[in-house]
Amino acid sequence: MERFELVRGLVRLKQILSLFPHQHPLVRERAKQFLGVIKTLREEENQAEVSIIDKEVYVNRHSLRRESLESVSLVRQITDTKINSFSFAPDTTVEELISLMSYLNEYQQTDSVPGLLSEELQAKGITHITVGRILPLEISGKEEELMGRFLKPKSEYQRAVSGIESIFTKVMRGSSFRPESVSLIVQGLLKKVIKDEVVLSGLLNIKNYEDCTFRHSVNVALLSLLLGKRLKLDRELLAMLGEAALLHDIGKIMIPKEIITKPGRLNRTEWEIIYRHPFVGAEILLTIPGINSLTPGVALGHHVYYDGSGYPSLAVGGEDNHLNHIVSLGDVYDALTTVRSYRRPMFPTQAILQLLRGAGTQFNPVLVKVFVSVVGFYPIGTLVRTDQGEVGVVTAVNPEDSLHPIIKVLPDEQGKEAAPQLVDTSRKSSLGAGYLRNISQVLSRQALSFEERASPKE
Repeated sequence: MERFELVRGLVRLKQILSLFPHQHPLVRERAKQFLGVIKTLREEENQAEVSIIDKEVYVNRHSLRRESLESVSLVRQITDTKINSFSFAPDTTVEELISLMSYLNEYQQTDSVPGLLSEELQAKGITHITVGRILPLEISGKEEELMGRFLKPKSEYQRAVSGIESIFTKVMRGSSFRPESVSLIVQGLLKKVIKDEVVLSGLLNIKNYEDCTFRHSVNVALLSLLLGKRLKLDRELLAMLGEAALLHDIGKIMIPKEIITKPGRLNRTEWEIIYRHPFVGAEILLTIPGINSLTPGVALGHHVYYDGSGYPSLAVGGEDNHLNHIVSLGDVYDALTTVRSYRRPMFPTQAILQLLRGAGTQFNPVLVKVFVSVVGFYPIGTLVRTDQGEVGVVTAVNPEDSLHPIIKVLPDEQGKEAAPQLVDTSRKSSLGAGYLRNISQVLSRQALSFEERASPKE
């Protein structure tokens, strides 16, 4: 009953705000009633979410009757705004509900691009209500131009994140996706990887944000493709690898968010849920017609170690496949260098050391060696200090000597440019007494106030 009341409350509050101002007693009374429904539903089902999929209304992933007048009204009113879902957090307030519904009434009558909505809501102080929209996988040239002009995607990387978010959101809400939509993302990333390995810049630095599954999936796909390229895999195998890497963590979208973001130690029940995500991912992928036959196996086996340990055991998980070991390296590296709710991120150099320690047990030792040659002990974008006192940013990796990258020396605190600006730290002394420079320290961007000084364009 509360599920139906959630939809009714959403519709009625939106309607009454089209007739009365924010502070009207009737508005606030209706908002308080709606908030009460949200709290009750969260207590009973641990979530309060309304979704619209193919003109059908779902509450907490349960379908409501199509013939419901409230459902029909909600679909008609909300789809005009291009919004597909509303999720209400425990601390949602009356003021946020009123602000959101009032804004949607105004928004419906504008020509704003829907992708800007989340940012605008946050600017209005609406932080406990999440709205979502599923981007179409196929759009016309005119729509693409419009989206490009207003949303300003900065890179193929950002388009890939949006695309995989769209796919994962569909699955989370009980729908499906076409393998061709994944192929389009892979081809875009592959084109970038084949053309230019500078794609590593930024991606492989410490990520100072709470990572999401979508971004992590794209990061792992890029790392896997870069490794596959260095291994000289053919285009067909690279495409298979990219698909498997993008979808390796699809089972994680079914894990409650409060477990993923829990700051403290997980209890036994929570760990059992985490351990299930490879099975869930494989099960999802096995239902998708046209998916590559190796992809479900990677979802199932990406936490299986090189020596057979990890989870699930191979006795349960079935036959291992060679793509697992590539994806596993990218998966662990990206996880180690990204902020988590329960720990700080590692510097890339620390993460590389951990991979090296796991070579032969957790990871394929040959792949680790190649991975380090691709990423470098000091990845592109890493801020470093040399034993000569220079501060610089890594602009290229020396494949034959990952401890001595090429760096761009930054201006000093007085703004004085260094000479030379581009330095190959692998150069050795003519007297045969070792290297002219060595990296002595890795620096954080915050400590250096890097953005205020200089940014390499290489």
